[in-house]
Amino acid sequence: MTPPRSTSRRSAQAHRQAALLRLTTGIVSAHTDDDIYHAMVDGLHDEALGYSFLGAFILEAETGDRVLRASAGWPDAPENWRVHKGEGLSARAVEDGTLHYTADVTREASYLPSRVRGSEVDIPLRVDGETIGVLVVESDDRDAFDDQDFEILSAAAD
Repeated sequence: MTPPRSTSRRSAQAHRQAALLRLTTGIVSAHTDDDIYHAMVDGLHDEALGYSFLGAFILEAETGDRVLRASAGWPDAPENWRVHKGEGLSARAVEDGTLHYTADVTREASYLPSRVRGSEVDIPLRVDGETIGVLVVESDDRDAFDDQDFEILSAAAD
């Protein structure tokens, strides 16, 4: 006998809330900037939240390039992966300081090909009102993210 739909929905919600608590605890207990970036991507890379591919790219002051400082789910991502100023979908979030969602990355000329061919959310990382980088979240599925995801990802990025 399968459990009633409302019971499984409540269970999924409880797992999601527990994952968010672990995420918050990890970020709050971090001591350095790199610890914070790792806590953020590792906390979001939780089965209960469903985010498979994440990267925290931090702006390099001298060049404006975005440099990967922490990632989860991208085993082949180069260490200190560098995305030049103005390149890639995540440039939009850095330039205007707002969340950008691309439901199908294959339809965007500015997409930098990776192993993912689905959708991408780019959320500016901000400290004291200044954009310091971007959180890139990708999915193999097209149109994979919704308003609840945007809320969770924005809260983590802030």
